[in-house]
Amino acid sequence: MSSETVGRTWKKPTATNQARYEQPTERKEGSQVNCSALTLTCQYTQRKQRGPGKSKAYIQSLEDRLERLEASFQKSTESQEDSSVAGEQQELPNPSQADNVSPTTQNNIELNPMIGLHGVAGGHVLDSEPGETSSTDLSNSNPMRALVQKFKDLNRVRQRIEDHLDREPFRRHIFSPRPPESEARALALILTDGEDNYSPLLTILTDRSIIDNQYTTNDDTDDDPGRWALFNTLLASGVLLRASNESLDVLSPMAWGFFKNAYSTVPELLLSGTDTIACEAFVSMAIFLRAVGDARSYLQLTGAAAQVLRIITLTKRQEQAPNTSPLVEKLPRAVWVTQIASSDATMKYGVAPIYGDSELEEAVPTTGDGKSIRSLHIMANLSLIQSRIHKQLYLSGDRKEDDAETVRLRLEHDLDEWLQAVPALVDINNYPDEQNCIHAVWMHFEYHSAMIKIHSGSTLPRPHQDSNPVGKGAQRDWLKCTSAARAIIALLRNFPRVPFITMWGLICHPLSATLLLLAAVLDDPFSTEALSDVNLMRQFVVFLRNQQAKGCGIEKIVDGCSKLHYIAAHAIKGEASPAETIALATRLGLFDVDGVIPPLRLELLKVTDWMQLAQGLLTNLPGLKSRADALFSKVLKMEGRVQGEFGMFAPEVFDPRRYNFFFKT
Repeated sequence: MSSETVGRTWKKPTATNQARYEQPTERKEGSQVNCSALTLTCQYTQRKQRGPGKSKAYIQSLEDRLERLEASFQKSTESQEDSSVAGEQQELPNPSQADNVSPTTQNNIELNPMIGLHGVAGGHVLDSEPGETSSTDLSNSNPMRALVQKFKDLNRVRQRIEDHLDREPFRRHIFSPRPPESEARALALILTDGEDNYSPLLTILTDRSIIDNQYTTNDDTDDDPGRWALFNTLLASGVLLRASNESLDVLSPMAWGFFKNAYSTVPELLLSGTDTIACEAFVSMAIFLRAVGDARSYLQLTGAAAQVLRIITLTKRQEQAPNTSPLVEKLPRAVWVTQIASSDATMKYGVAPIYGDSELEEAVPTTGDGKSIRSLHIMANLSLIQSRIHKQLYLSGDRKEDDAETVRLRLEHDLDEWLQAVPALVDINNYPDEQNCIHAVWMHFEYHSAMIKIHSGSTLPRPHQDSNPVGKGAQRDWLKCTSAARAIIALLRNFPRVPFITMWGLICHPLSATLLLLAAVLDDPFSTEALSDVNLMRQFVVFLRNQQAKGCGIEKIVDGCSKLHYIAAHAIKGEASPAETIALATRLGLFDVDGVIPPLRLELLKVTDWMQLAQGLLTNLPGLKSRADALFSKVLKMEGRVQGEFGMFAPEVFDPRRYNFFFKT
């Protein structure tokens, strides 16, 4: 630079040479003028439409705000992760298992944290004008982060469940191994002979081919669940029938072990049972449980058998040639076995029949000369009458008294025809086959109980109300009921010596008759039949004491029926001396009998079904049991017995829980 240039002041170019300055010039390195070096003062003027660094300041403010947002977001993330880790440690017993999440699942569920920032940046934060304060720095990011964390927690829970998931199918549990083949055949022989069998249905269901099929292999089980269940139920029944009264406590665990083998197949039968043997297996298990007083399971298994038959019937209707199918050859027997069990439940517990009349038209009992076929004929015809009794008298709604009387007479006629059709049953006192006398007694019990059911009606009036025709008709029905009750107790004279389980399966009939006679005595203690009715009640008590002396554990029913007899005898003012009365009252624990009789009399006159009242004292149906407990617990001083699952008169030896027949949680 020359000496002339130094110290010269720089001036703004004039308008004449403005264009020359506006032309772009190519800058070369080192050619820029350094104003400070030249001791020049540079002056700048403000351009139009531009502020001093306005664009740069706006960008800088956005960057500062983004830094603050990221800092607050980072703090929130750290605090939530700390809290989630603490929660996982409390929830999961093994944190290493909880964090064991597959990478694919983790990538599918977790969200990119930048999504949260992008959502905030695309919302109201970055679009706000400079200088505005935003309250959404943290509020918009927390819900998104909470949702991400929720997905993580759910994924950990799912992974934990899957790690401990049992993917195996249901397994059949074996509670008792099968006995030797010779022993199994001996037990089956007890059922096929039917001498002391507690149910004729078991004789019908017992097939020796069931035993043969179980011993063709060395396995302790069977691939067919129905056949396995029927086999074990027959073994359990045979053990209880063989056991004497003294050895019942010793052999009952083995019998219940066999039965638990059978009952463990119930879920399997419900899932895959589509043949007649599944239906018969359900019925056989139901009969066993009814004999020991488990009425609740009896109803459930009977209903399951009916549903299996409906499935089979639908299959049969779709077949092109049903007469050639082996399914159809056994279908009538299965249908009628289930119908007999259903009608028995209707008479004893008041449940509606399973089958309608139209469903039974296609199936007719098979004819033949075998003993089981004859028994099937007899019981099937009786079951139809029992079903009609319930449908026409208890399910038909309100009807006029004349119509109801006509229906009762028609049903009574059908019942008499059924009894007359069996010559061996007409005269029970001259029954030729003494070994099978128990079946004749059973048939007569069913006949007289059905007669009581017909004439009980919806309201039980007092027998001496005869001031109007309706009262006279009701009185005739009441007299028929008491006559049938007397006939039931009179049959005890012909009761043979049978196993305890057989006797207990029939005890509901004389017990219901005793309750009915008690109501008759308390309502009219001065009638001509009152004394004989009390003597019949005493006859039942004597029968029970004889069974107890033979080793039957029936202390509860003996105690209860003795007290009922004492109340009836006290009502008619018997010939017992005051000293004898005091001694008997002291032994039974009954003192204020005069105060007990009036309310008990009124409660008994409200009863419309005596069999159901007896079942409430013997079984585990909640509704029937609660009714019987409310009526008799205070009267008989048995308040301590109402806490159990079964009725006040049920024996301990048949309690299923005693043999662990329940589900353990």
